[in-house]
Amino acid sequence: MSQQRALITDVLEGAPSLAFVIALRVFGEAEPAGWIGCVTALCVFAVFKYLDVRMNPVMLGVNVYMLLITPLLRGLFEYGGTFGDELAAALLPYTRESLLVSVFLTGLVLTLCRRSGFAGLPDTPQKGTLAVSLGMLCVSAFGILWAFSGSDNGIVAVIATISALIFIRRWAQARGRHHLKSSVVATAGAGALAAHTEPGAADAA
Repeated sequence: MSQQRALITDVLEGAPSLAFVIALRVFGEAEPAGWIGCVTALCVFAVFKYLDVRMNPVMLGVNVYMLLITPLLRGLFEYGGTFGDELAAALLPYTRESLLVSVFLTGLVLTLCRRSGFAGLPDTPQKGTLAVSLGMLCVSAFGILWAFSGSDNGIVAVIATISALIFIRRWAQARGRHHLKSSVVATAGAGALAAHTEPGAADAA
């Protein structure tokens, strides 16, 4: 992927969250901001499908959350009866912390169903990809426990966890590219060595 295209996808991945924050500032209410974030997330998923590009696995979890949380809560309030009202009322104070639950569940599904895993490293050996993915799941689980610990640091836990996951993935990507380049160089060197030690090459010498 070219740098320009990578920059565009990075901007698109963050668009739903940015739209939510801006709408929250404008309207001062979470529900209309949530619907704007939901519609923006839907548009972003459509664009990624059209471009045939895979989203950053961490931001995929964030955008799945942006897509589902407001319709889920509204649906529970409107159509869930007494149980739905009680469940939505119980979830409402923890909507911010629930973002990490979405990221964790998305990462778990990716780890179980895709070779590239939660880490999203298709060019890395499966053993290394699995190790990074499991590490990211552990970080996500710790972040969930931190966010739901009852302290007033919920927003800090969410931001710190998402930042840590993105950092770990980019570190793993950079490490994978380094090993890939090393493998290419080593393969080229081995090929040159083999060419010079073939019987025909030795006889010609």
